[in-house]
Amino acid sequence: MNSWLDEYVDILENLNAHNIDTLLHVTAKSINFRDPFNETYTQSDFVLIMQDMFLKLPTVRFEVHTKIQQEHEAFIHWSFYGNSRMTGEFSFEGTSFIKADANGKVMLHHDFWDGSAIMQKILLLGSIIRRVRSKLAHK
Repeated sequence: MNSWLDEYVDILENLNAHNIDTLLHVTAKSINFRDPFNETYTQSDFVLIMQDMFLKLPTVRFEVHTKIQQEHEAFIHWSFYGNSRMTGEFSFEGTSFIKADANGKVMLHHDFWDGSAIMQKILLLGSIIRRVRSKLAHK
């Protein structure tokens, strides 16, 4: 029998602009979602964030490499692949801390990834970020 995490990961890995409503079946009405650019506490806002992602990035794919689950808490390690006119193709890795309620509905999903990975792809902003990163790097 699949766990709540297996079902959630399957939906994330197969998510596209036409099946975003599948998130409604595996998330709680009061979900706390957070990533480097967004934070919300409602299922409807979480779905809107995902819809907006597909509007801005016509090509999106999540690939989960590792899942670690202990009852109602889990961590996943994943790669995100995207493409847009402004950035071209890009990818980055991240991790997520996820919690489910007693019914197995995801009520917390916090993403941890470097937001500058996308910003570096934007022409002028990218050169500024790379310059700052090189000054902060250990030499």
